[in-house]
Amino acid sequence: LGQRLLRLSAVRVPNEGRAAHTIFLTIKDITDRRRAETIRTLEERERTQRQFLANVSHELRTPVTAIKGFAQTLQRGGLDDRKHRGHFIETIERHTDRLSLLIGDLLRISSFAQKPAPRKRKVALTPAVAKCAAASAAIARQRRISIQLDIPRGLEVSADRAQLNEVLERLLSN
Repeated sequence: LGQRLLRLSAVRVPNEGRAAHTIFLTIKDITDRRRAETIRTLEERERTQRQFLANVSHELRTPVTAIKGFAQTLQRGGLDDRKHRGHFIETIERHTDRLSLLIGDLLRISSFAQKPAPRKRKVALTPAVAKCAAASAAIARQRRISIQLDIPRGLEVSADRAQLNEVLERLLSN
């Protein structure tokens, strides 16, 4: 039938007292419905991509604007401001780190199609979170942030360990 998509259904109905059965066969052309579903799916993907690009643009613009602003402040005499220049430089560094994380995220997203599916295994949450918290402790102290863990004993998650660590590191760095 060329480019038509058909759904075929068959139901066997026993005939009482006879050896033969009756078969009801239904053929339904679902080409138009499938095309409409495909169009909706493509439109949704396109909307998602536009939203993603808008979010990425916003997320990249924020640290770039901060870096540029603080660099200009330093150029216009901020270097001579002994009281605040350390803060200006720390802010530039913090936003540069954020920009690096965002670029890393974009690179990972672009390579998802090439990566195998995550290997999920049971992971004890307390040691995983504690390890990431310990790694972030120095930065947290510099920013006068206290990290406290309150995780129920024995809590496990089904996750790819590397991806879980990455998510935890992101949460703690933010």
